[in-house]
Amino acid sequence: MPPEVQRKPLITRLIAPRASISGAASRKRAAEVAACLLTTVIAVFLIIVLMWIAGYPDLFSLIGLGVLVVCYGISRTENYTTGGILALITAWVTPLISSMIDLPQFRSSLLMTLTWVIVGMCLGILLWNDRRDVESALREREERYRVLTQYMSDYAYSLQITEDGRWVIEWVDGAWTSITGQSIESIATVRWREVVHPDDLSILLDRDTRLLRGERGIHEYRIRTPDGGLRWIRDYGYPIWNKAHTRVERIYGGVQEITKRREAEAAAEEQRRLADALRETASIISNTLEQDEVLDRILEQVFRVIPSDSADIMLIEAGKARIVRARGYAGRVGGEGLLKLEININEVPNFRRMFMTGESIVVTDVDNSPEWRMREISAWIRSYVGTPIILDGITMGFINVTSDLPNTFTQTHAAHLRAFASQAAIAIRNALLFDEVRRYADALSMMVVERTNELSLERERLRAILEASGEGIVYWEQGVIKYVNPAFAGMMGYKQQELIGQPLIMLRDPHLSEKRAARLLMRVDRLVKRRIWRGEIPMRRKDGSILMAGITLSRVAGTDGADPLVRVVTIVRDITREKALQQQQSQFVAHASHELRTPITNFKTRLHLLRRDPANMEKHISIMEEVSERMRRLVNDLLDLSRFERGLIPLYLNEVDLTHLVTRVFNAQQEEANRKQIILTLSPADMPLTARVDEERMIQVVTNLVTNAIHYTPSGGVIVVSVKPLPDGRHAEIVVRDTGIGIAPEHLPLIFQPFFRVSNEVEGSGLGLSIAKQLVEQHGGAITVESKAGEGSIFTITLRLARAIGERPQLNSS
Repeated sequence: MPPEVQRKPLITRLIAPRASISGAASRKRAAEVAACLLTTVIAVFLIIVLMWIAGYPDLFSLIGLGVLVVCYGISRTENYTTGGILALITAWVTPLISSMIDLPQFRSSLLMTLTWVIVGMCLGILLWNDRRDVESALREREERYRVLTQYMSDYAYSLQITEDGRWVIEWVDGAWTSITGQSIESIATVRWREVVHPDDLSILLDRDTRLLRGERGIHEYRIRTPDGGLRWIRDYGYPIWNKAHTRVERIYGGVQEITKRREAEAAAEEQRRLADALRETASIISNTLEQDEVLDRILEQVFRVIPSDSADIMLIEAGKARIVRARGYAGRVGGEGLLKLEININEVPNFRRMFMTGESIVVTDVDNSPEWRMREISAWIRSYVGTPIILDGITMGFINVTSDLPNTFTQTHAAHLRAFASQAAIAIRNALLFDEVRRYADALSMMVVERTNELSLERERLRAILEASGEGIVYWEQGVIKYVNPAFAGMMGYKQQELIGQPLIMLRDPHLSEKRAARLLMRVDRLVKRRIWRGEIPMRRKDGSILMAGITLSRVAGTDGADPLVRVVTIVRDITREKALQQQQSQFVAHASHELRTPITNFKTRLHLLRRDPANMEKHISIMEEVSERMRRLVNDLLDLSRFERGLIPLYLNEVDLTHLVTRVFNAQQEEANRKQIILTLSPADMPLTARVDEERMIQVVTNLVTNAIHYTPSGGVIVVSVKPLPDGRHAEIVVRDTGIGIAPEHLPLIFQPFFRVSNEVEGSGLGLSIAKQLVEQHGGAITVESKAGEGSIFTITLRLARAIGERPQLNSS
């Protein structure tokens, strides 16, 4: 078994102290007391047993043995000294009390008395030796502490706070003299608030307040030594409450000198500020070429790094220095005069020396400097540091920093200022280069402006041409619309912005699938290989209607001729009406040919019959006259339709009473209605309704409507012709209502087209309604129709009255 795991001897385990006792000396003394008490307990126990065997029982000694056992248990704890003293008292008191009790059963033998005396002596000697060892250890510790405090760099102190609030120094140990510069004898009389630097009194007051509240604290502040020096200290304070815990009655603390550390931190902070300032200034120099802005920022950074009241930058021109940028002069006596002053550097020794040597100058106190000038205009200045601004070996100016306190500046500040002077030189060089570049840039800018104006003018001309063009123009790349002119947008029913950026196939014919349209678009590159392609395609408007477009494609080639993108300018012309007119012309010719062929054929037939059957000449001539009349009416209608399309039919406008006009038509058609057994009625207006119309042409329109109603109304039907004013008082309506065969819904949109007839069973050319519509619209009116198949039709003519209802006619001067 390894030694470290072997079990300890029994006696060692019986006298071993508890783990709560720390320190080798304390554990040794506790073990010695426990061993002595264990030996005493064993010895007293054996004697008591022998006396009981001999017939001399001693119950009181048995009680003392119990006390010794308890003391043995206490001796193995941190209270081992208390256990030893209690055992010593028990060893001397037990035989004394036993001898004083005069009872036979409690008599103590001489042997028992002797035993207790020996135990007491042993315990007394042991405790005496323990006390001597403790005192010796305390003396050694005190000596070590005394030696340590003599050589350490800190000091400890104790302050008593009296009930009246006074702070009394009880003692100070350590490096009091080396830290404060005060003698040991002055401790009782020193006033600490007079020692602390005035700027740090707030820190001391905060420290005192916290300590009186019972808060521990660590505070750093400056103190002044008797020789005028300054030192930084770190003060550790530990408050002690009184027994009633009502107030702090004592403060223990320690003081550590941290002057070197704070100086190192201040130097590091100064270097950091300098580095930050130089870096920010360098950033400004790299970001802007404006000299004044850079110099202002340099002065701003100088104020951050160097403690000062004013600073300026001078530039030299023709041997004279002039302040170009300054800070801190506002409100100073003579400050405005300095800013306007031009200084001859040969007349000022400081400037002349900096100009000649290129070195910085530090004046700690201008009152003691015989070379200082301008005392009257700059009376507030007490210390000065300046450095030259050198560019390519030539002194271009100076940076000057001043303070109203003496001994403000050092050579370190001069070194910092030289760094800023180097940056100022760079800024001046950049500004000079920038001015030169700017002159070239201005000349180039003028050329660019002229060329830009030419291009802008050309572009505006092109834009004006495109915007004013009546034909649609589209520019697209790879099937995506990039530009449309207003004509195209209006043609398609869109706004310009709604089309730009959209795919071209969105305008495809709905009957053409998107996939097929994409394939056709891919073929455009081949179609426009020779730059120009013309054709006709249907296109879909925004409202879904179809526009027939005649397009011209023109490819825009890249500048290098090898551009893979397909760029195309497309000119779009709406040929929907043209196509409709062509179709209408074809239909017109076909209908006219058909309408003329039938009467001509009938006419030739009657001529043939007239030759074969002269006996019925009157009959044949009558029919031939009727046929020729139909042909005359057809030719007249065709001529009227042609004249309408060309705008050649004149109107002879007069003020006509509409009721009188309709009555003439009614009377003329009454006989034809009676012949077909149709009831034709008139519903006149109850007031005069006068309109400016061509009476004959308007009679032609109403006659056409009434005649059609008679033709398309079977026997027994009713036709009502009415004239009535509209509620606005400025218009009137002529309404022809019948109970005829009506018009199917699909025929209503075609009813006013030339040659269209609802039924082929009724004779006619199909031109009457078309001519009627043209005539009404030429009068500024409108004609509408309402009809249902099998229920009859209602034709309404709306005309503007010559004067509003109730308005008196104007009389001429005659």
